[in-house]
Amino acid sequence: MFARTSALLLVPVFALAAIAMPAELDTRDNSQCNTGSIQCCDSTQSSTDASTTFLLGLLGVVLGPVTGLIGLDCTPVSIIGTDAIALASSSYAASVRMKYASRKYVDLIRQTTAKWANWDPPIPIKVGSYGTINGETGELDVEGNIYDATFEEIWKTHFPNINLKDHQPKVGEPDEDFVVSSVGVRRRDLKIGPEIGLTGVANVSLKGEWQFATGRRGALLVMHKPRQTYLPPGELLKPLYNIPELKDKYIVTSVFSCPAYSIYLSDKSGEKVSLALVANGPIPTAPIANIGAELALDWWTDSQTSFLRKAASKKGDYSFTPLYALKRKLPVIRRLFRDSPVPEPTGDDFWIDVPQPWDPLDEDGELDPVYDGSDDEDDAGFDKENNAEE
Repeated sequence: MFARTSALLLVPVFALAAIAMPAELDTRDNSQCNTGSIQCCDSTQSSTDASTTFLLGLLGVVLGPVTGLIGLDCTPVSIIGTDAIALASSSYAASVRMKYASRKYVDLIRQTTAKWANWDPPIPIKVGSYGTINGETGELDVEGNIYDATFEEIWKTHFPNINLKDHQPKVGEPDEDFVVSSVGVRRRDLKIGPEIGLTGVANVSLKGEWQFATGRRGALLVMHKPRQTYLPPGELLKPLYNIPELKDKYIVTSVFSCPAYSIYLSDKSGEKVSLALVANGPIPTAPIANIGAELALDWWTDSQTSFLRKAASKKGDYSFTPLYALKRKLPVIRRLFRDSPVPEPTGDDFWIDVPQPWDPLDEDGELDPVYDGSDDEDDAGFDKENNAEE
């Protein structure tokens, strides 16, 4: 992080919001970070490091007897003295950002739903997009879309008599609120009383309280009135199987979009998270951009953590895609014996669900060092590309 440190030296104003200094360190064996409001930093340096001491000197910060790790490029939380300094009290370096947070979240949601979670729902994922899964982040690296003009030319060379424009994605009706959590997460009813101070109680359309386990990560996904957009069944997947340009590519066959979402990855402290979706006006079942009504849709929560993400469209537009289905080509099936029959796939069965391109993960999203996959049988024709630890 020397490049970042140089930037801070040149622009000390920005450095004020980028440094976190710990108080006395309290050694813990459970690798927990029980600091209340945790600060996220991209890196840490020792308080005795010469360059760090020089930087703090420019900012007028005197360490005195305090020793330990100092976080750089941080999001400020608990404040002492000046706005530049926040305390951390764990030898586990609570101020360090969890490197594989997105991969761990995606992995947990996939175990529960058999679908792929989008760590950044405001970034749209479109039906027909194709690419590969990034082994470090768990996100889809999009390389194109079957409805793009570029792919349309490829399609015409293989199927000149089939017009892709006649096979557009289908859009389903809005569904009931969708809530899914990983194993070990318990949901309770959220009792809204005067002590909560929640305005617009009469229009709380979705609420709940979730208890997470101690010592393990948990994931939560909440979608308000989601609807599914999907490839037309039985029309495109079989011909797409025969296009060589899609070899070793994954294709998005359906996406779930919604006007409001909330996602959460727990910090292993056994925390409790409360959420409520509040609307100042009627809750629409379809976008109301053209109706002229004014709708204020927003989330209330009692939690302020780095791994809680939430958003709501003020107009009820289906702006977010928190979940999607991903398929890959069916691997070549070989005969076990010379005269043994080979089952012939039909229709959409030419494409199957995509497995995760990483071995089992530990609680922080790292590849589990205890796991030994030497005896596992790999899927035929499947290459774990982009694996973070290769």
